[in-house]
Amino acid sequence: MPEFEQRNPFARLGWGPGSQRRSTEGQNRLGATHVSKIGAEPSSSKKDRAPLTEAEKAIGTPYTTQELFDAFSGGGSFAKHLLTLYSLAIGLNAKVIADIGIGSTTRALLKAADATKGRVYSCDSDKRRYGRLFEIYPKTKRWRLSLVNSLEFIKVLPDGIDLVCHDGAHDSAAVKADLEAIVPKMKQFGLIVLHGTQHVDFRDELTAVVRDLSERFPLTAMTLPFSCGLTILRVERSDLGAIAPAGPVKRGRVLTEPAALV
Repeated sequence: MPEFEQRNPFARLGWGPGSQRRSTEGQNRLGATHVSKIGAEPSSSKKDRAPLTEAEKAIGTPYTTQELFDAFSGGGSFAKHLLTLYSLAIGLNAKVIADIGIGSTTRALLKAADATKGRVYSCDSDKRRYGRLFEIYPKTKRWRLSLVNSLEFIKVLPDGIDLVCHDGAHDSAAVKADLEAIVPKMKQFGLIVLHGTQHVDFRDELTAVVRDLSERFPLTAMTLPFSCGLTILRVERSDLGAIAPAGPVKRGRVLTEPAALV
């Protein structure tokens, strides 16, 4: 094994700094998260690849405050959840953030990570398209991008995750496999944000997945019923320690102390 891979277990997965438009916007979001092979090279040359859009080129750049509000006011199925996602990351004081399916959420999470001094680990299966992001973002302190399937990505994530945003595959089998793998890596009171749970095409199956996982893992859940639905899962118990949320301090005493609901 090369020396760099020994020092960095993410090297073999193509970790690099970079991120923004959601997992191939069509394919990965709708069910292709578990398709790409680790280390697989694109079948075509760079010349054959469609150029990245300006939005895609910006994926690894945190939103400015104005850009975040502009994105919130714009179109897209996640737009009305962007401020919620940003607030969750800030409120959790999230240090370890997982982002499955790159896109506008990536930029919102990177903005939050700048404030919390955390790191965003992003995953997308479209190596052929997004491989060039490694050229645009050769070194980024707050971001690690991996162009592999989501299960391989989850395997090498560090333990003690504070926040997960899942907006990759929406088929129930892929979502269930991803969540079963990631819940054991979460801190107590950490949050998993799952998009698409009220979408007319996915609602029934994804609701069944959430219900099943809530029965088998120490999870509580609530769902925002707009913009295709956003389900927020809270991990009530974990052996990996608890989050250290942001919050008011009075006379040196932190006033926020989460308590388990189940």
